[in-house]
This record gives sequence, structure tokens and C-alpha cells, in this order.
Amino acid sequence: MSNDRLPLRNPDTLVAVFDDAYVVFDPRCGEVHLLGAMSAVVFDACDGTPRSVLVDEITSILGVDEAAAVDTIDHQLTEFGRTGLLLGTSPMRRPP
Repeated sequence: MSNDRLPLRNPDTLVAVFDDAYVVFDPRCGEVHLLGAMSAVVFDACDGTPRSVLVDEITSILGVDEAAAVDTIDHQLTEFGRTGLLLGTSPMRRPP
């Protein structure tokens, strides 16, 4: 397991935290993203947290194996990058 750190959230985004979800607004493109509980856990850890710490959290909370936790994290990070929610990424442009 790599101890690399998770990427950072884009500081331009605004986040509203609810009981089991985050609502993330990206003012650069006017997009609003609703993150469910698992997405919110991964997004919250995008502050430079070591990946291994998040994997341990997910495996203990959900009772899944390490490979499933890594797959979940990787999928969420890909989506966050695609939608511009991570530092250094750009939001997708909607067609006019």
C-alpha cells in the first residue's frame, strides 16, 4: 500500500455540510455537486491526508477489503478531477 498523500480540494469551491452529504459549489463554472456520504468522506480527506489512513478508515467503517476501499477512493478521485473539484483541475465546460 502506497503512503502517498491524497490530492488537495480546489480552494475555489464552496462546501455546505449536511448530515449525510456535502453540497459543493464551483463558482468558476456555476456547477453544484451533491456528494453522498462516501463521496463526502473521500472529498473531506482531500487535504493531503495519507491515502493509507483513508483506506484504513473505509475498511474499518464499511467492513470491506483493502482492494475495494482503494477502488472506491480511486473512482471518487477520478470523478473529482474530472469535474474540477481538485486543486490543479478544471471544471468540465458545458456546451452552449
